[in-house]
Amino acid sequence: MGSLVSRKKEPLPSADGSLSRHIGWWLTLPLFFSGCADGPLYGLKKMNPVITKQWKTDQELGPTYVQRLEEIQRLRSQIRSMSADEQAGWLESIEQLVGNDPSPEMRRQAVLALKGLPQQQADEIISNACKDESEKVRLAACEVLSAPPNPTRLTLLEKLAKQDESMAVRIAAVERLGDFSSDQALAPLEEALRDRSPALQYAAVQSLARTTGLKMSANVAQWRDYLEQNRDAIGTPGGSKEQAGTVAAQGERAVR
Repeated sequence: MGSLVSRKKEPLPSADGSLSRHIGWWLTLPLFFSGCADGPLYGLKKMNPVITKQWKTDQELGPTYVQRLEEIQRLRSQIRSMSADEQAGWLESIEQLVGNDPSPEMRRQAVLALKGLPQQQADEIISNACKDESEKVRLAACEVLSAPPNPTRLTLLEKLAKQDESMAVRIAAVERLGDFSSDQALAPLEEALRDRSPALQYAAVQSLARTTGLKMSANVAQWRDYLEQNRDAIGTPGGSKEQAGTVAAQGERAVR
């Protein structure tokens, strides 16, 4: 695979100054160390002297999977407090992780580090994550796509909600559509209401309630009828608060 980055990262600002002491290793050698991943018996393996000896040998060569995971999680906690220039530098490394790391969990953690970052490059990385073969990575993409919301992210969520092979991902995308304004999210949420999956319909109802402010029952048929009759009032960009309040009051009376 070769080296994934061509320059050495400076240590991230942290209380103990240790955040990126392994950063070069976990970006340039992900394939080598992916075999060190441990499952739910991680704690028991620490007690096994054979396993412990092997870990010490691994650590002499470079950071283990667990150490790499700790590093990316620490990056997640600090990247939003960095300057724009610092964030841009780390976005390059995150892009390499998302595109090349063999571990789905490492790719997932890298995607989650993008939450709240407004840069166009972040959108491009998330777009690639939406096509990842791992469901958990695509679920992470859904989680970060609405923070902050923009037209590109709306389009990505619409596509996931309609086309993804995983129902869990489709539901997660529909849930995040509720974070967008009603004039943006109304059409894809209406389409989700027409899906044959009751779980997807329910997610659409919950998101519609959030984005429109309507306090209606979870009856899918009533939502369909009401949206058909009031689509223009609900989905008008920049609609007044008075208009929204009138529509909401009508919706509440409609289900009493």
